[in-house]
Amino acid sequence: MIGSCKKGDNPNRTTHRVAYKIVVPDSLIRIKNDLKKFYERWNARQDLPFTFSDSAEHVLRINDSAEYHNTYFQLIHDTIKYKDERLPLQSTLIAVKANGHIQIVTHSSVRMWFLLEALFELFENYADRPEAVLIHSGRQIVLKSYKTDSGWIDDLNVFATRRQYERQAAMEETFFSFSGGKMPYDSTKMNAALSHYPSRFVKKFRPAIFVYPDYETKSQIFSNVMEHSYDLAKNQIHIVDCSLTRLRFTEIVSVYFASQIYGSAMPRLTEGLGIFYANTYFGKPFSWWNSKRPLLNLIDKTNLLSKPAENENAFLYTYLAVLFWSENRKSIELVFKSPDAYIQNFSLDVTADKIFDRKIDSIPYFKGFSYAHSNGVTTGYMSKQSKESLKALREIGTDAVSITPFGYAKNENESSVYFVLDNTWDETLASLFKANEDAQALGMHVMMKPHIWLGNGKWCGEIRIADERELKKWENAYCQFITYHGLIAELAGMQSLCVAVELPHMFHHTDMWRRIIRCARVAFSGPLTYGANWMDEYEGIVFWDDLDFIGIQSYFPLSKSKSESASGIRAHAKALSSILSQFSNKWNRPIVFTEAGFPSIEYGLMNPHQEDFSQNKSEETQSMGYSVLFEEFSRQPWFKGFYWWKWESGNSSRRRSDKSFHIRGKKTEQIVKQYYLNRVGAKK
Repeated sequence: MIGSCKKGDNPNRTTHRVAYKIVVPDSLIRIKNDLKKFYERWNARQDLPFTFSDSAEHVLRINDSAEYHNTYFQLIHDTIKYKDERLPLQSTLIAVKANGHIQIVTHSSVRMWFLLEALFELFENYADRPEAVLIHSGRQIVLKSYKTDSGWIDDLNVFATRRQYERQAAMEETFFSFSGGKMPYDSTKMNAALSHYPSRFVKKFRPAIFVYPDYETKSQIFSNVMEHSYDLAKNQIHIVDCSLTRLRFTEIVSVYFASQIYGSAMPRLTEGLGIFYANTYFGKPFSWWNSKRPLLNLIDKTNLLSKPAENENAFLYTYLAVLFWSENRKSIELVFKSPDAYIQNFSLDVTADKIFDRKIDSIPYFKGFSYAHSNGVTTGYMSKQSKESLKALREIGTDAVSITPFGYAKNENESSVYFVLDNTWDETLASLFKANEDAQALGMHVMMKPHIWLGNGKWCGEIRIADERELKKWENAYCQFITYHGLIAELAGMQSLCVAVELPHMFHHTDMWRRIIRCARVAFSGPLTYGANWMDEYEGIVFWDDLDFIGIQSYFPLSKSKSESASGIRAHAKALSSILSQFSNKWNRPIVFTEAGFPSIEYGLMNPHQEDFSQNKSEETQSMGYSVLFEEFSRQPWFKGFYWWKWESGNSSRRRSDKSFHIRGKKTEQIVKQYYLNRVGAKK
């Protein structure tokens, strides 16, 4: 029965699964097969509250026009009409639950995750409701509604919220108007910045500034997850009221006017001009940015005329544009008409990067977790859920988190890394500031720890660049990647930076890594480490002397057989401790487990790095692994702490009974709490 799993219950009980028969037109058999495969993959991780069977009584119809009912919505060519709203079919999914069945209408190229997410929502929140409607559009859920005896009730209605914002009365200021809220700003600084623009254009392009209380609201209403965005055609700025936008408010408004007046054909020059007039960049004076000047060796001045790319350090290009305008401030109109000659004549004295002395004498003991971004604006780093998730971490004694943004490469041989991201599911620049701010407000040490994700599904440890020319390209790309995140860490006030994670086929390029580390020290002034793989990397690295502590991604086996005794497990940990003690002494550096953890499976101590979901679930095995590592390593003077893998920013009830590395709601959570609050790092 559909109503057997109610909101708030644990949905991971297989005895209450509801079986559905998937019905699709012949032309969409691929969707049916892909959905089943995707389901099997996720169900292996966590028992889902529904299943699929060709003999099931209940039916899940996907784009089945033969059984299509227009009670809730209408299909009109390539749009879906719901009440007064028209949504593009290309980016919309609508799910209707009625009479024990589910009807889904969407585009044939729909992402399987969106389909599964719709089913999750219907079961988690509306299992006991006979009728419910859910709409997913523009990468997010925009409507959740269910029927009661007295009518329909909306849990979420972005359409209504958007109309409410549009109807709000404007609050007039000298150069703009506010709607939805008012941003505090320095009027003297604003006047100084805007005085550089022709007054007739400042009047002509006077913007309406829509202020949103949080990232979720802006994303829902404006379908944009960034902390600020422009609608130049409508003379609008859309902005989240947060510490970052308050810091940058004059910069944001100045760049808006530069874009309106001089166009967006060369956005780097346009943004640079706006920042030049604002006289700060990310709230820092240009004298501060001048200390980062050696990093300009990483970029090409001719790219000032191109559009920003996802594999280039945007901070460096904007600062380079500021320096360009400081020399060409009297030729603005001519530059925008014919920029090539000006760029060619623009010469910049960039001091060659030099070796920066290691200045870090000591580091704290880390009672840490790897804090992972849950995909999506409502569950990711920028969300309200994330703030609550960090509070839960603090309550079990955690005093350090690693923020783990991802860069992307297509495959293990690609020489580019893509990292300037603005998708709903990505870790955006502003979300990294937000996660850091929320964590530091709780008294936590924050480490910036960027990873690389390969688009072909392989582990980043498979990255290998053999060709010397391609290796040089990769070095530049990686330097831009790590200095971008290093600058974010420096600007946000994070306390440490991990310069790389698990690259066992790349670490032997020692001279290259020493250059990368020098660049990282220009970008970031705090302690540096490298998260080296436990199996085939940390022992071979010979540039630990350029770093401040040794980071190990610790998935060392604690068991050699399925019947290993508790004393045998402790003996393995003790032997490992002896090896690492000698390694720490060799390099005169403390060791931190930049990752450690165990999946909740029966033989999880034999190969801790593998989530083998074919095994039986075992919270006891996971908690044993944690206890043994705590007992052995927390008393070692050369050991400086753990970052357990992992704790997510989103809090899903589906995680409580899974077989993965997660500990939330499991026995291991209490083990961590006991050690972090009472024992770990107490005697140093």
